[in-house]
Amino acid sequence: MKFMLGVLGVAIVGVGITYQLTKKVVQYSNDSKEYSKQFYDLSYDHNTACPTFVHYELTEAMLVKRFDREHEAFKYDKKVKTAYPEDYTGTGYDRGHMVPAGDMSFDSLALDQTFYMSNICPQTKELNRGTWKHLEESVRDSVALWGKGEIWSGPIYSKTDSKYIGSKVHIKVPNAYWKVLKHNDQYYTWICQNGKSKSSSQCQPSDPREVMNITGLKIWN
Repeated sequence: MKFMLGVLGVAIVGVGITYQLTKKVVQYSNDSKEYSKQFYDLSYDHNTACPTFVHYELTEAMLVKRFDREHEAFKYDKKVKTAYPEDYTGTGYDRGHMVPAGDMSFDSLALDQTFYMSNICPQTKELNRGTWKHLEESVRDSVALWGKGEIWSGPIYSKTDSKYIGSKVHIKVPNAYWKVLKHNDQYYTWICQNGKSKSSSQCQPSDPREVMNITGLKIWN
């Protein structure tokens, strides 16, 4: 099931609210640090062993698929000092991409870098292979229509319910995920529950202000 942005995305425009993008995003903890890959930026939190957020621009030209993910493998990121691929083995959680491999298949290095563990967070198979995947596809469809877009994604953690996986590195399991798509002055925002449901209701439209309130990230002034 594909997402229609005009229905499920919340566009904040023409209602007396102006958001100015900042160059930096505040971090979840003092142990977070920002890094740049070839085509995307991220902040990685060593307390959770997950990215705090990822950010990148996507253009219509980048949607031309030239390389296949079947030849890729998840890998430890030495520069960031991440969790290991085997930390997910046997846990029941997928290695969920924050920057989708499908957004970077136009370039071999760009695709390869999406498989670094610095771009990965625990997702249930129902979310990762279902609603989250459909949302990623809908974002690409929208960028193909518009010509370009700006994207942010990241995890949401419960303040009271903490679950960890991993044998070498302890990885905190998010309760949900958020995604923001910007085109011109419109912002489309979703929050997706990291649960076992296969229903499209796992992902619900939201408001950029809600994402900021929940995560503490100040993406907009």
